[in-house]
Amino acid sequence: MTNARSPAPFYFSGVAFFIPFALSILFAGQAAGFLDEGEFVAQARSLGISHPPGQPLPGLLFALASLIPAGSIAFRVAILSGIANALSAIVLFRASEHAAEHAGLDARPPRFTLSLAVALFATVGPAAFIQAIRPEVYALAGLFVALVVERTLAFIRRGDERSLLGAALGLGLLGSTHPYLAVLLALPIGIFALRTLGRSRVTTARVLGAGLLGLLPLAYLPLRAISRPALNFGDPSNLANFFWVISAKAFQKSLGPGLEETTDSRFVDVLMAVFESVSPVAFIVAIAGALLLLRERPTRPISAFLLFVTLLTMVGRGALGFTKNNPDALGYLLPAIFGVALLLGAFIALLLAGIPDELGFAPKLRMAFAILTLLGPIALGASAAREFGRRGAAESLVFDEFTRLSLPAHAVVFAYNPQTIFSMLGYEAEERSRPDLLLVPVPLLFYPGLVEALLREEPALRDSLRSYLLTGQFGRLELMALAIERPVFVELDPRVDPSLFDVMVPAGLLHRVLGEGSSAEDFARGERDQLASIFQLRTRLGPREGIEPRAREQLLLKYYNFALYYGATGARESARIMARDGLVFAPRSPELLGLLDEARNEERGPIDITPYRLP
Repeated sequence: MTNARSPAPFYFSGVAFFIPFALSILFAGQAAGFLDEGEFVAQARSLGISHPPGQPLPGLLFALASLIPAGSIAFRVAILSGIANALSAIVLFRASEHAAEHAGLDARPPRFTLSLAVALFATVGPAAFIQAIRPEVYALAGLFVALVVERTLAFIRRGDERSLLGAALGLGLLGSTHPYLAVLLALPIGIFALRTLGRSRVTTARVLGAGLLGLLPLAYLPLRAISRPALNFGDPSNLANFFWVISAKAFQKSLGPGLEETTDSRFVDVLMAVFESVSPVAFIVAIAGALLLLRERPTRPISAFLLFVTLLTMVGRGALGFTKNNPDALGYLLPAIFGVALLLGAFIALLLAGIPDELGFAPKLRMAFAILTLLGPIALGASAAREFGRRGAAESLVFDEFTRLSLPAHAVVFAYNPQTIFSMLGYEAEERSRPDLLLVPVPLLFYPGLVEALLREEPALRDSLRSYLLTGQFGRLELMALAIERPVFVELDPRVDPSLFDVMVPAGLLHRVLGEGSSAEDFARGERDQLASIFQLRTRLGPREGIEPRAREQLLLKYYNFALYYGATGARESARIMARDGLVFAPRSPELLGLLDEARNEERGPIDITPYRLP
């Protein structure tokens, strides 16, 4: 057999990089999609500070990517995600080499081919693929996760300080990108490094120094906040705010209600998400193989480490809660995806190493099995490309057309839905077509410094914001007074007090506050306009089966909130239409079913919507 430590030819790493990168180029969209994507486009444009934990390292890299002279800013940032995912494939190729060597697979061509298959398994499946085509932080986080895992496996194999320093540096960089994943990986690394660290204070100091070096981008947050950038969530210009931001304390609160069906099976949902990202067969074989690898002394440490990382990641995401069809939730699972892929590769390597050399066809048999493993990632990549394309970006553009672009000059928008907030930030940063608009992100008003920043931009907000901070609701008189000075629009949400409904009228997908109060004619005109707008939006999105899940959720929330509004104002026929159309997307929603029954009632006048308002 060939020396196991012979390096792989460069073209294996080239293929590992090229395939996931080519997929990202083909499927990255020109516009930001749903969730936080718009916010990161705004961060790239303004070198700003995004929502906690601030994402300083991604923000700096996003700004650098925005200088690429090709496509929109959203596309450029998405390409950075693609590059990060492709680099992860190279790192995981090396990690698989470590695992295969531990398993005793010395034959070079089969080992290299198997390592390539493992790298692609981890980076072209659904969980990694969807991060590689989005302007988001998870592909970058995945790169640092891969680096940490690879360096830790190298340390387990060699026991050298250099590998441990690399793992510590990667852990620090991950902390500057996604602190939760850094904390999660620190536990298994610490267990395996504890003996080495206990032997030498010098080594311990160097490892801590490497980790702190990786955390150095966190210093960007207070330095940038001092200059008051356009995007400055949490204002980490002082020590208290800095720790508030990096601890992600804001996300201990819910930013908004939803109509998704609740379930206690979130751990099952996590398991199914991992299944889909590596295939059920690969997952079962990997976990069963890990148990066998634990029985072999040479492979026991690597299998224990990878199994620990995999299970800890899955349990952690389940404990946090898991939302189906949420690509962000899939991003949290990348350590588990990488762990499963590497365990699968190590197990197959053990099987191939067990083929007796006495068999004359042993080399060909090893190579044939290694090549067969490449079929798995090919099928995964094709499935992910079909399922995840960039429909979400195109659909988010449709929502933006019916909100931000349709508003009158100098409008103030009180937005409750985080998706609306981040979308408006992103599209405005991309186009800079509506600098006259003032966005008031209602669920984020408790962020340090945000109220002060809004008042610097528009002092007339003072009374409205004071009322909200004191009572948790905007006052009628304060909103009406503001509406005399500027057009005021409110995005409906169950948290909007129904007592405000009689001073606002429907206006497209929003509701407008009228400074002089609303009349029956104002209401009727707005009602016709809103029903037409929601019908046009629904038509633009196409058949129900083809609508991206996040777009379906946003459309469902519109139907639900409009049904509440029309029910409370006595427009029972419009309430019936909204509830009926919403049930197409959530047929078992008790709130919509109750509203529909009430709207069908022969009685006239307003409906008591209290039982149907989400908390």
